[in-house]
Amino acid sequence: EVHIQRLENQMSGRPTGDVPVTTKSLPGVRLAVAAAVSPSFASADVGPVIQPLNPQLFIAFAEAGLDIDRPSIAFYEDSEDGGVGVHAGFPVDDDVDEVPGLEVVELPEVELAVTAVHRGDMATVDVDTIPSIFDWMREHGFRTTGYSREVYLDCPADISRVRTEMQFPIEVEPSG
Repeated sequence: EVHIQRLENQMSGRPTGDVPVTTKSLPGVRLAVAAAVSPSFASADVGPVIQPLNPQLFIAFAEAGLDIDRPSIAFYEDSEDGGVGVHAGFPVDDDVDEVPGLEVVELPEVELAVTAVHRGDMATVDVDTIPSIFDWMREHGFRTTGYSREVYLDCPADISRVRTEMQFPIEVEPSG
């Protein structure tokens, strides 16, 4: 349904959204993460894979005596079986080398990223926010250099009030 709505918007010439889009650099961050594999990057596939990771994180942090004092971050990468590696985690201090049940990883600094804040259920990100980001990139001559990061800025019980910053690493589109 999300893809059909996006195609209908594109075919009718309707704007894909008025989501403010900005650019910035992203600092490197050390995360303790739980991971799983999704068959694709579509929200409908990622949602059921990422949701069970959060309880794993909360349990592992509690058992390790670690405070959760910064927003959670999700990131993606290709998996060996052709799917998408889905990683969800919380930042940890530089002196944390191990969290039982989780992997501690370093997300590298990103020199330039395009970002926008998605509001509401992540099931609608493909219609509500991502098109605005990609439209901005096309209009300004950029392309992505990798999968997105998601920073969960505010996660209240009312899912319509969730705020998630979508971050895509970008570079200038080569002319040619």
